[in-house]
Amino acid sequence: MKLTRLNHYGIVSISGADAEQFLQRQFTNDINEITPERCSFSAYLNPKGRILANFLIFKKNDNFCLALSSDLVESFSKRLRMFVFRDKVSISMQTDSQIVGLLGDELPEFSAVLPDRAFQVLGDNLFTYIRMPGEPRRIAVIGDESDFEQYAEHFDDNLADEWKQLEVDNMHPLINGSTTEELILQAANLDLIGTVSFTKGCYPGQEIVARLHYKGGVNRRMFRASVTGDAPTEPGSLIYCDDLPGKQTGSIVNSVRPQEREDKNLLVSLPLKFLGRDRLRLDDGTNLQLMLDQMPYAIPELDRA
Repeated sequence: MKLTRLNHYGIVSISGADAEQFLQRQFTNDINEITPERCSFSAYLNPKGRILANFLIFKKNDNFCLALSSDLVESFSKRLRMFVFRDKVSISMQTDSQIVGLLGDELPEFSAVLPDRAFQVLGDNLFTYIRMPGEPRRIAVIGDESDFEQYAEHFDDNLADEWKQLEVDNMHPLINGSTTEELILQAANLDLIGTVSFTKGCYPGQEIVARLHYKGGVNRRMFRASVTGDAPTEPGSLIYCDDLPGKQTGSIVNSVRPQEREDKNLLVSLPLKFLGRDRLRLDDGTNLQLMLDQMPYAIPELDRA
């Protein structure tokens, strides 16, 4: 059994009699589809359609819980409270909660039953177990920090990068403090991984998202890429194309270098005009190698090209 603390995630809890209808007006997914047994990706946008935060949303003890980038928990909670008004809703940061990544298939001493379908949620007296989408099988385990102490011998915090690498492999981005409000929803492929409902009612940024979806005009998408050496690859760093000089740039969304690998692996958001160009580089001149083969899901603009 392999366990690793996913400290790059934090948890926000939303409760109250009006929580469901309040969140339905705020988030991109259909909140009515969230049940104690089923979770979803979701996002919170500003009125211009740019992503404030994206997260996994699930239910625990009748509360809605969000797993989002830990450096956005405080600002996200503060902003969401601004729109509560007279709704019976409480928003709190779960500072005593921990998200743990469970990797591997032989796990009998941790739990007798684990979810085996993507976005399936199971729970027991201590923990909530969520089967993450993609392969190989990964389980996110949520519980109080103190309840994980009995499994201390199984933790390997170096494996957090292995979890992040699988997120890159599956092209599931995580918006953080460096990229918040920088990307339109489609520029991070959130519409391609089940983050948005196009049949629910309005939410902030919905008009922009719907217009791009129904009328076309998506000119930027997210891809995998790699760079060698110790090039600076912080999220939000810009990407240039020397074949297309001018103001248009791409950017790094996420970056990881697992143990014993020479390359850094990235999720990058790029103008579609950059595709097919050889001279993509970071700000320090490091060459960027796009990885367009064996993508985990289809990007419709590529199919139409």
